Amino acid sequence: MSITHIIEPTLKDQSGHSYAYLKTLLKANPSFDVHIWADRSIDPALFDLPCTIHPYFFRKTRKIQLYFCYKKLLRSGATIFTPTAGQIDLRMLSRLQKTSNQAVFFHFHQYTIKPKKLARLKNIAQTHPNFVILSATEGLKKIFSQAQFPYSTYLPCPNLPSTISALNPPQDPKDIKIIYAGAARADKGFDKVVAVLKLMEALKRDDKIEIQSSAPNTNKYDQTSQKALQVLEECSYQHLITHPNTLEESAYLHLFENSISLILYDTKQYANKYSGAAHNAFAQGSVVISTPGTWAAEIIEKYQAGIVVKDTQPKTILSAIDQVKKNYTVLQKNAFEAGCALAAIHDPQKTWQYISAHLAKS
Repeated sequence: MSITHIIEPTLKDQSGHSYAYLKTLLKANPSFDVHIWADRSIDPALFDLPCTIHPYFFRKTRKIQLYFCYKKLLRSGATIFTPTAGQIDLRMLSRLQKTSNQAVFFHFHQYTIKPKKLARLKNIAQTHPNFVILSATEGLKKIFSQAQFPYSTYLPCPNLPSTISALNPPQDPKDIKIIYAGAARADKGFDKVVAVLKLMEALKRDDKIEIQSSAPNTNKYDQTSQKALQVLEECSYQHLITHPNTLEESAYLHLFENSISLILYDTKQYANKYSGAAHNAFAQGSVVISTPGTWAAEIIEKYQAGIVVKDTQPKTILSAIDQVKKNYTVLQKNAFEAGCALAAIHDPQKTWQYISAHLAKS
């Protein structure tokens, strides 16, 4: 049984895509002895699946601890896998591991590229041919292929499966709710959704709307979201339901049912970036309204599963909501079909199969 160490310093509860990724991956685990290095406050029984959880990282000393954790694991010779890798993981491991054939797996969900950064990437690729780069989108794969990593592949990341086997469309358009799911973050358009809410209130609309306003896993709101939270707290719109705390898995997935998901991501920060929330929305048959150039927009356009808006002005979003409601049955069916297709594309078995095949070769 091969030992695999998974590094997820911010994992502490059911919030965020790292939880969804790992739970789905663990359920599909064929035979690996999995160790997960996570936030100090994590419940060791979080997944209730075969694995060993190490409550290790403190938020304030996370980067220093990450260095020593990687150093220790490299010396052990065990397989290292970072499922939500970032630039810090790549650079830290490239400094720690001078010469070795030991495979290290990185799964990137986002990566912004500049000429200087590309030069650094090329240098890492040349000096660390044992680094295995998995990219969650085709756009990301192009970046790492440009850097000439010998082992670079497009591998869609796992996510929570759908909890519904068939749609039960609402009979009355008034029962279609508008939602914002996930932590309150400006890059995910939280403030834009609150602005839509304020317009609905001013126009005396009767649309149902549910907004999750829980803190990111850093426990800190950005300034834009802080201001939006204050507006949200002062809002007296009678058809509003808020969720100020992290939702448990079942409640989170239920939120998407018979809904319109507002996924108004920053187009620059989310270019080439995979979206777990959008994936959850399609899986649950939620029609998505999103911004151009994002992964969500790509799926919307491919399956006709929502609307890609030209801007995020409240009037534009409200107009898109009205368009969706007029054609909700068809769009919901398309969204659910998109979710079913994504389930096959993002099959967690593919992740294990790729890791197994690479380890067998090395």
